[in-house]
Amino acid sequence: LFSRFLARCSLQIKGETVEQLEKLKYLGVIFTSDGKFEEDIDWRIGVASGVLLELVRSTVNKVEQSLKTKHSVFNSIFTPMLVCGHQSWTGTENTQTWIDAAEMGFLRRGARLACLDLVYPA
Repeated sequence: LFSRFLARCSLQIKGETVEQLEKLKYLGVIFTSDGKFEEDIDWRIGVASGVLLELVRSTVNKVEQSLKTKHSVFNSIFTPMLVCGHQSWTGTENTQTWIDAAEMGFLRRGARLACLDLVYPA
């Protein structure tokens, strides 16, 4: 049983008391009692960053790989790891900023750009 306001209540199903949880991980998504998803988003970014480190070693930093190949890796592996379960997230500006930063980190590495390199649209 989850409560948005951290209220304690007693719930029984067929005479058995159901425990009230502070957080629950279900189908890979972390639900917390306050209804926010920052912890789940942090965890997802951590998982995606771990995947990124492995991809950097095997694909992303390879000069011989085309940008098209790197972009395919981004769309097929990195992005799904990052946003799996996002349908249940309550979007905030911070949430979108965190996700954008993780995505841009991958794309910068794929294009072999540093954080301070300026890129102008064509």
